Amino acid sequence: MIDTVCLIPARYNSDRFPGKVLEHLHGKPMLQHVIERCAQSAMVDDVVVCTSREPSNFPLLEWLIKNKVKHCAPDIPEDRVLERLAMTSDEHESKYIVRVNGDSPMVLPSLIDRAVIELKQSQTKKATFHTDYVGYKFGDTPSVLTKFAAPEAFTSNVLRLWATINEHVTVAAYAGGYSQWIDLNGKPFITAVDTPEDLAKVSFRMTDSCNLEAST
Repeated sequence: MIDTVCLIPARYNSDRFPGKVLEHLHGKPMLQHVIERCAQSAMVDDVVVCTSREPSNFPLLEWLIKNKVKHCAPDIPEDRVLERLAMTSDEHESKYIVRVNGDSPMVLPSLIDRAVIELKQSQTKKATFHTDYVGYKFGDTPSVLTKFAAPEAFTSNVLRLWATINEHVTVAAYAGGYSQWIDLNGKPFITAVDTPEDLAKVSFRMTDSCNLEAST
């Protein structure tokens, strides 16, 4: 049993940018950047890529196996993301889960740390408010609905519940009463990649700053 696992949902087939997770970004596949940044978190015990066995994902599975990347690919439909995350969490017997999407090569380890710390603090007996989910927002807008890729942290118990009723973590978090939101302030900027144009912008930002945390 481990305390906190970081799960990275990823798929090879994308409507707007097929194969984007393996597109090269500063000398390595984009997904590799995500994995490495998540592993830098002081609050994460393990990092696992979550995908599916759909034929369209075979190039991704081949890369994961070839590079000995820890992953989970249950034989369930690709669109049942939360169910796939819940199965992976159960396999690791983890108490807390961090979700970082596979198209987020500039995710900040410090934001992962803060989300997990806030979640754990709310779980203590002394906490005045018990929460099962911690996410980030810009004003009233969850970061996952913007182009800024911020992590989400939640308990394994609520993940199992949400997996039975809803596909999208953020929608489920809004529907439930046990959510906590950290306001990032300011305006979101592009750190998630949905299109080739996004990749070019992220590449420029990496070149310009080298380390996003040092520039914010």
